[in-house]
Amino acid sequence: MLNQTQKKNRSAALRLLHNYWKSESFPINMTHREKIPQIRDQKGTMCAVAHILHHSGQQMHVNNLAQSNNHVLIDDVPDDHELADLLARNGVSKKEASKIQPGYLCQAPFGDPIAELFGAMLSIIGPAMAVSFWGLNRKLHNFGKNTIRTTVSLGIVMTLGGFGILYLNSVVIPVRMC
Repeated sequence: MLNQTQKKNRSAALRLLHNYWKSESFPINMTHREKIPQIRDQKGTMCAVAHILHHSGQQMHVNNLAQSNNHVLIDDVPDDHELADLLARNGVSKKEASKIQPGYLCQAPFGDPIAELFGAMLSIIGPAMAVSFWGLNRKLHNFGKNTIRTTVSLGIVMTLGGFGILYLNSVVIPVRMC
């Protein structure tokens, strides 16, 4: 049960949370491939929990937490931890705070170098094989409509496959892994 001060602080915290959400200014994870929360990102953008604490006069505690354990999960914080106490003073339970602590979109520019190499090789080998296949069939005088279709299809499929692997590895997979 919340006391009067906690109720007042909770109302303020909910307003802060609503404004935070509307501002759409969230931390961006630039340091880890996996989804991992950050109290404050490299540009100083705070997570929702830090935003509430910061604007309720707990700037020093937010700074200390960002320096000591910037990737803390609220669920991992012991009930007797200072953070749990600060949340309680604001009328926010640890369970509620953990629900507003999301994972962050990873925008780190890395992927699997082997997959990137494989994709690049397919992108180059596709047209090279098509040209070689075309030339071999011309040399053997076995050049017809089916050969042309097969050669063009082979080149297109391998090239698109290589570009697809490059795209998946450098754009889609890193974002989903964060």
